[in-house]
Amino acid sequence: MTAFEKLGRGEGDDGRIIKDENEEVIRVTGSTYLQLLQYCGGWPYLLLLNFVMLAFVLCKIKTDYTIGLWAKDTDLQQENFTIFTVMVFSYASSAALMQFFRCVIVFVMGIKASTKVHLLMI
Repeated sequence: MTAFEKLGRGEGDDGRIIKDENEEVIRVTGSTYLQLLQYCGGWPYLLLLNFVMLAFVLCKIKTDYTIGLWAKDTDLQQENFTIFTVMVFSYASSAALMQFFRCVIVFVMGIKASTKVHLLMI
C-alpha cells in the first residue's frame, strides 16, 4: 500500500492538500450557522452579547435624555449642575464599559470558534 492510498488518495493524485476553489462545492444551510454558533460558545454567549448590547443602547439613550432635560431647563442647569454632571458621566461611563464588554465577548467567541475549527482541521 502506497502513502497516497493510506491517505485515501489514488496514484493519479498530485498530492496537494489544498484544491482550487472552483473545484469545491460548498453549500451553506441553516445548520451551518447553528454549528458556527456552537463553535463560538453556543446560545449563552449569544444571549450575553445581546444583553450587553441592550445595556449599551439603554445607557446611550439615558445619557441623551438626561442631557436633553438639562439643556431644556435653565433652572436645573443652575441648581442641579453637579447632580446632572455625575449622572451623565455615570451613564456615559457605563455605555463605554458595555462597549468594552461587547468587544471582549466577541473576541472570546472568535477565539473559541477559531480554536475549535483549527482542531477540527488538523
